[in-house]
Amino acid sequence: MAAVGSTSISVPHTLFVGRRAELAELQDALDSCRAGQAVAVFIEGESGIGKSSLVRAFTSSLGEDVLVLASNCHERESVPYKAFDGVADNLSRHLVALPGVDAAMLMPLHISPVAEVFPVLRRCEVVARATRPASRAAVDPTELRARVFAGLREMFARLAARQPVVVVIEDFQWADADSLALLRELMRPPGAPPLLLVCTLRDASAPRPLAGSPAAAINADRSLHIRLEGLTSEDAREMARQLARNLAPNMEGSIDAVVRESRGHPLYIDEIVRFGAIAGMDQPASLELDTVLWTRILGLDEPTRDILELVTIGGGPLDKGVAAASARQSFADFTRRVGHLRLAKLVQTTGVRINDRIDVFHDRVRQAVLAHLSPGQRSEFHERLAVALEGAGGAAPETLAIHWGGAGEPDKALEYTRVAADQAEKALAFDRAARLYRRCLDLLPPRSPETTAVRSRLGDALANAGRGPEAANAYLSAAEGSEDGDVVQLYANAAGQLLRSGHVDSSIEVLRRALAGLDLRLPETPRAALFSLIRQRALIRLRGLGFKQRRESEIPERDLTRVDISWALAGGFGLIDVVRGAEFQARHLRLALATGELGRVARALSIEVGYRLTAGSRGGQSARKVLALTEELARELGEPPSLTGLNTLMAGIGGVCLGEWRAANESCRRAEVILRDRCSGVGWELSSARIMGLWSLWYLGQVSAIVERLPDVLREAEDRGDLYAVTSYRTYFTPMALLAGDRPDDAVAEGDQALRRWSQRGFHFQHYFHLFASTQVHLYRGDHEAAYRTVMDAWPLLESSLLLSVQQNKVEALHFRARAELAHGRATGAPCLVKTALERARKIEKEKTGWADGLALLVRAAGEDALGRPERARPILERAIERLRAADMQLFAAAASRRLGLLTADAALVEAAQGELRDLGCANPAPMADMLVPGFGCV
Repeated sequence: MAAVGSTSISVPHTLFVGRRAELAELQDALDSCRAGQAVAVFIEGESGIGKSSLVRAFTSSLGEDVLVLASNCHERESVPYKAFDGVADNLSRHLVALPGVDAAMLMPLHISPVAEVFPVLRRCEVVARATRPASRAAVDPTELRARVFAGLREMFARLAARQPVVVVIEDFQWADADSLALLRELMRPPGAPPLLLVCTLRDASAPRPLAGSPAAAINADRSLHIRLEGLTSEDAREMARQLARNLAPNMEGSIDAVVRESRGHPLYIDEIVRFGAIAGMDQPASLELDTVLWTRILGLDEPTRDILELVTIGGGPLDKGVAAASARQSFADFTRRVGHLRLAKLVQTTGVRINDRIDVFHDRVRQAVLAHLSPGQRSEFHERLAVALEGAGGAAPETLAIHWGGAGEPDKALEYTRVAADQAEKALAFDRAARLYRRCLDLLPPRSPETTAVRSRLGDALANAGRGPEAANAYLSAAEGSEDGDVVQLYANAAGQLLRSGHVDSSIEVLRRALAGLDLRLPETPRAALFSLIRQRALIRLRGLGFKQRRESEIPERDLTRVDISWALAGGFGLIDVVRGAEFQARHLRLALATGELGRVARALSIEVGYRLTAGSRGGQSARKVLALTEELARELGEPPSLTGLNTLMAGIGGVCLGEWRAANESCRRAEVILRDRCSGVGWELSSARIMGLWSLWYLGQVSAIVERLPDVLREAEDRGDLYAVTSYRTYFTPMALLAGDRPDDAVAEGDQALRRWSQRGFHFQHYFHLFASTQVHLYRGDHEAAYRTVMDAWPLLESSLLLSVQQNKVEALHFRARAELAHGRATGAPCLVKTALERARKIEKEKTGWADGLALLVRAAGEDALGRPERARPILERAIERLRAADMQLFAAAASRRLGLLTADAALVEAAQGELRDLGCANPAPMADMLVPGFGCV
């Protein structure tokens, strides 16, 4: 099968010598791909050092069984996903060349959204037949983009199963954020397609549009960095000798001097020899590279130099017809002069036809030209290019915007920038759309009536890009300039972005402004929220859950907005500030019932199920009645995916609250699939499904599954700017995963670092998660005093937060406090602490929730042993293991079995229990077991 060549501009024959070690590294990387690994290679070095030549030498040595898909980034390129654009173009050529059956075998399940973003793929008949216009209204944009990325990952997995695939991206330093997001998903382990990604990029001193190195954003099974320096003396001498023989025989006696002067820099060697040939020198001149280049450029006649300067201002590849029109030359004259420029290695072309492309040969040529162009010359060239591009038709709007802006025509630049921004949003290139909307704002005249609308669109683009705080700022700016009824909605959008991204303190201030416009109030403290919640609940009991159904068109817009904002806050605060969330949910339910709009009533009743189940076993009967009503309404509505997904999520949350861990995990995973694939605007719901799913995995003891799942959900949350999810993962589940890997120091650092990004006002779920994890780390290390002090110092804050009103939290907190008291009491010989821990066990038992009985028995067994009554401890420990097994809490059961083996001197039981702990994912079973079942040993 023939390899597909790059769509990037081909170059005249370039002399290549040396680099044997680097070629061997690239070949080794390809061998790793053949063995099933995804490998990313980043070739870094200064401009002209030979990065592209190395890649060309490597890819040209590959056999026909290797598929090469190449792309170039350009600083001013104006297409979405510009680092991947050439790859998609090459991929389309490859698909077109395949028999239809083979092409069909490569198609992902959902090809339509992929082809929507990369329409060039529709060149392939199989893709064109399989695609249909996407229904954007039905899918949240961020989720639609996730489908596009997943589709490409699936397609590349199928490609790589057929043959080795090498993806080459040159000048990777110009990659945009959207391209990085795509490539990050494509190469993400585990399960990434076994591709070889080869990227060339300038060294860190070179300018680049994104902070940090783009290479650092790509995580693969294996990553390799190749730093290119000058050629060795031997290789530099060979290169200079061959160039002098072909170009400047007069310099053949000065090879050593050329090597010294160039310091092994390949481009400099080439330029010195060429300069010597032109000047008739037999010794190399001591000149800077840019000076040598400019001296050669000055030797061109004016029409030829005019072409070079226009192409330079073009900022990237130009159609030769456009370049000829801009240069105001006949195509015949233009072609002749381009031939001279090609021979002089100042430009490169893809062919001789009018629609072939031309670009500068090397970026150092571009730099040399730009350094000598006056502002007036630049403006003139921009205008000539803009006119020619408009006349030719089909130019990218952003390209036209750049050239009209450079020509001093802001109105035309604004017109094209607005079109480019809309196109970027349609292509799901959210970062690019945001950048272009910002450019629109810069181009708009002061006090323009369009400013508010553009700021609102900027907010939408930033929100879709997962940049919550930036989106909030855009919405707030739009609200300040708005004079109509949109102000409240804009404030609500801003508050929602801040709350969902975890910027709780900032969201509170904005919320007050949004709620004031709707005659709603935000409780100032947890206690105030509790009093309001009690009042709201009393009103609900008095009125019941009945309602009079009305169509949406019959309900005032303001009433609907009040329902929607209360819904957003009930969800947004749900796993942050549970009492505030419950207060808004009660208000939300009352408002929804009052409006009678069926969809909103069903949604309110669905989330009501989850809130009622926070009472655990005490709320089960009430929640089941509401769930039955919700399912009836869902059927009446035709079971819309958003309601089905929400109901499934509430079932998962209920399972966690009731200790039905296996059912909870299954519901959370089903909810995630429905919400991700079939729903819109579900960021909070998706994150909550994943958090509750991980929580159930912890109690199921499936530590390996947590370790496997965490990188994916954490990466996605980081990409979306979801600080709520990121902090929740990193304060609870990541520390537990690190402890399972026997890395307690990293677990401490992870949790502390995550909490520093969170609100420091109040005591939220995330503070509780950190308290839980910190206590576990201290117990794992055997630092009983630190565990005890950590719990006791935070306990008053935990109680005042009212988080213990959630039965799951209450039981879990009582249990880890009891474990800290047992460990400290045993270590310090303090029976009073052991007796206090036994009181915690009695409180757990009073909750009358079956899943926690085993935990209470563990505390009782350890207490009896610590008080010098080991004969009582054994039967209690045996009952605890039985209860824990019945509740599917295998991690705790295995830890208890190990303790029973130690208590009875049963070495076989100890070994079996430790083997089970290892199977569950614990690298060092002993400290993990002691963390879960501490306190044994007489005090």
